[in-house]
Amino acid sequence: MDRLNPPRELSMVGNLLQNWRKWKQEFTIYLTATELLEKSEEVKSSLLLHCIGDKAREVYYTFNLSEEHSLKFDKITERFDAYFEPQKNVTFSRFKFFTYRQKDGQPFNEYLTELKKLCNDCDLSTLKDELLRDMLVIGLHEKGLQERLLREAKLDINKAIAICQSVEISLSQTQNMRHETEKHLEVDLVNKGSFQQQRRNASDQRGPIKKCKFCSYSHNRGACPAYGKQCNICKQSGHFASCCSQSDKRVNNIEQFRRNDNEYNDFEQEFFIGAISKRHSSDSQNWTVNLETNSILVNYKIDSGAEANVIPLNQFKRISKQPKINETEYRITGYNGSRIPMLGTSKLDIKHRDKTYSVDFIVADTQSPPILGLDTGLELNLIKRVQTINTLNLPCYLEKYADCFQEIGKLNITHHIVVDQNVQPVINPPRRVPFALQQRLQDELNRMIKMKVITKVEEQIG
Repeated sequence: MDRLNPPRELSMVGNLLQNWRKWKQEFTIYLTATELLEKSEEVKSSLLLHCIGDKAREVYYTFNLSEEHSLKFDKITERFDAYFEPQKNVTFSRFKFFTYRQKDGQPFNEYLTELKKLCNDCDLSTLKDELLRDMLVIGLHEKGLQERLLREAKLDINKAIAICQSVEISLSQTQNMRHETEKHLEVDLVNKGSFQQQRRNASDQRGPIKKCKFCSYSHNRGACPAYGKQCNICKQSGHFASCCSQSDKRVNNIEQFRRNDNEYNDFEQEFFIGAISKRHSSDSQNWTVNLETNSILVNYKIDSGAEANVIPLNQFKRISKQPKINETEYRITGYNGSRIPMLGTSKLDIKHRDKTYSVDFIVADTQSPPILGLDTGLELNLIKRVQTINTLNLPCYLEKYADCFQEIGKLNITHHIVVDQNVQPVINPPRRVPFALQQRLQDELNRMIKMKVITKVEEQIG
């Protein structure tokens, strides 16, 4: 047991609540497997703080635990729970849950497990079982099974799971029976002395094609994904743009990855890009930075909500010696869930403060500004997580500028806000208030109402 490795340090990027839950579970398994779970509170707490990593320990130092609780294992994990809970993005979690679909060839139990994991982060309360049942049916890859479930008058989640598992077992048994039958037929052919010839004929008819000239993939004969698809270059059907003989050589390796939405439908990972849109505000309203990229100057928008770096095709074409664009199975979506057309991924060299970084970018066919995501922003020290605020000099400023803090300021006139009707409105979703903060928020709103800073609105707006 002594040779078991502890879990890796806690990742402080991405979905922090999910990262913390997974890490805590792995750490508990490690304590149990190494028989350390029965050790003293001080030993377990010290081991946790040792394994969790530097960045998470900095968060621990902000808890200001009393000396009595500073090494209490349960108290430390409770404070980490409370710290990460408000940082959960429920809207994005629900987006992932409601858009998840069973992949071709994915076993049902694996599909169900992934769906349950996504559902756990959605805060669906009493609707959890009903929505899980609905999304299980909607996301099924097998349409015949989907129709069968829709015919059930009183379908609950348990009944739906039982039917799906029963059908999958039946299909598996049928395939095994068919396989055994084929094996017996082959034996009969051997006994008749014609097996070898029959085998060669079958191989000629059903043998796989390697590097197909119409789609560039390997597949079985008669199963080319380019069949019936239109080329984006010559507009003829039957092949992809990457295999077109009329491709313009001047586009080098860019057009060969341009595909319509029907050419590639299976993806392994999806990135969320919040700032990608057809319209964006001026640089003065955004965090932007000019960085030398492959010897050209590019103005990036720093987007802490983006999970990947994105460079538009028109900016990528400015690079004199264009790097290779690699084919990828990733896809990117905007805030509203819309697909963003992309060509592939490429590594670009970014120079910042006399240091060069090799950064992965997604090359997208969009007119939006170049995006630097959260991970790269942290790596280049363009953004920084602030855990504490220094207020030691606050009394000094309150005394020096006492005339500014005596009472609430108030205009003696009624100000009328003029709205430009030609400007397209921007919709920002309301932020979900964590349950632990709801009462404090309500108390603060009541205090501001009493001070006449805000006024409660009873009628419906819009």
